[in-house]
Amino acid sequence: SENDFPYEYTKNNTSKQCVANCTTKGQYLAGIGNKCVRNCADPYSFIYCGKCVNKCPDDAKYTLGNGKQCVIGCDTTYKYLSGTKCVKTCFDQTDNKYLVDGTVDCVSKCPDNKPYIIELTTLDVRKCVATCDTGYPYIDGNKCAKNCGSKILNPLNNTCVLSCPEQKPFNLDGVCSEQCSDVKPYIDNNKCVASCDPGK
Repeated sequence: SENDFPYEYTKNNTSKQCVANCTTKGQYLAGIGNKCVRNCADPYSFIYCGKCVNKCPDDAKYTLGNGKQCVIGCDTTYKYLSGTKCVKTCFDQTDNKYLVDGTVDCVSKCPDNKPYIIELTTLDVRKCVATCDTGYPYIDGNKCAKNCGSKILNPLNNTCVLSCPEQKPFNLDGVCSEQCSDVKPYIDNNKCVASCDPGK
């Protein structure tokens, strides 16, 4: 009967036939009407149970990669979650480019309980962590660093600073210190030096 084949399927833009299910023909039921379509288009651009929908329902609110297929959860290929999109990595995301350590969540800003960022560009990872660890022990702003570069290490809290704190006011070879050494006994603008500049 006609009710058993309610959907209109068009093959090669010419012949039309009625079918019971659009997905058996590799197509989707259009968002409105009874036509089978190859691609879902706005405003019904997501695919749920073989039908074009305007948004994924709560019980299948995720999509894989740049696809529009509504799914219950992420899989092993697209295992990280950027909003409601399952992605392969957080690293190449425009907005949510930080992975919260110990989760699969990609975020745009690290949470308060994991405020520091370790950037491992060779592994395409930017992770939000609670503390900076062995490979990246120093804190430079909100990033974990291997060294302080042109800044000075404050050993009181392992931070990279522009000037030393009162408790360790002198810059001795890039590290804040309480006093200068025998090798660099002189102080020039809070920096320990081996000899004084003759012009001073």
